[in-house]
Amino acid sequence: MDAGRLFEPAGAALLRAAAVSPGGGVPRWPDLADTDDCRGWLGEVWPAASEAVGLASGALAARVGQILGGVPVTDRRVRGAATTVIRYLLRSGGRATPFALFAGVAPARFGTGRVEAILRHLVAEGFLLSGLRAPMTVPDPLGHLVTALRRAGAADLAEAAPLLADLEQIETGIGECNALPTVQAQSEPRAVLVAAMDRIGPQRRSPLASICCWTATCGFPPRSPPA
Repeated sequence: MDAGRLFEPAGAALLRAAAVSPGGGVPRWPDLADTDDCRGWLGEVWPAASEAVGLASGALAARVGQILGGVPVTDRRVRGAATTVIRYLLRSGGRATPFALFAGVAPARFGTGRVEAILRHLVAEGFLLSGLRAPMTVPDPLGHLVTALRRAGAADLAEAAPLLADLEQIETGIGECNALPTVQAQSEPRAVLVAAMDRIGPQRRSPLASICCWTATCGFPPRSPPA
């Protein structure tokens, strides 16, 4: 590994997963204010949970064994044992960090199948950033989008080519509309552009924003030197 690199791909992957699905295998949860219910609940879940809990905490397993074995134990310790077992069972169904028998790992490989659905999900959830979305510093987001699609070869894809053609037509129409001398002259072309944008993706509000550019020259006085 190079001195300037902190990580290096190994060509392999590990899948981490919890032992059971959330809430799986637990018939019910006890009333923690009821000592008898806690004791009865421990008797219900302990046959399936004893091995995993025993590996994680031998002291807790011994305490539960005393409770279920009839050894005199205070109500507080019974409720405390039930609370701790609940935490372990919740962990086994919702936390994938490997620990004892509550979660584990499995080797994974990089396959050759189609990954479009996974990529769409990763982009939608924000794990991957799409180059199609223009940065805030780009003054022409539509132009950025059209350029990115062209570079990606969208014109050669049957699924994307019609959309690219529509976007190119809208981009051209915006340029032509902006070149018109008056707001009145822009009114009809602007309505055509909005309709074309709505056909691509209906919006809750107008997809075409307009601002006024004044034909004026502005100046500010020079900054006064500090006193």
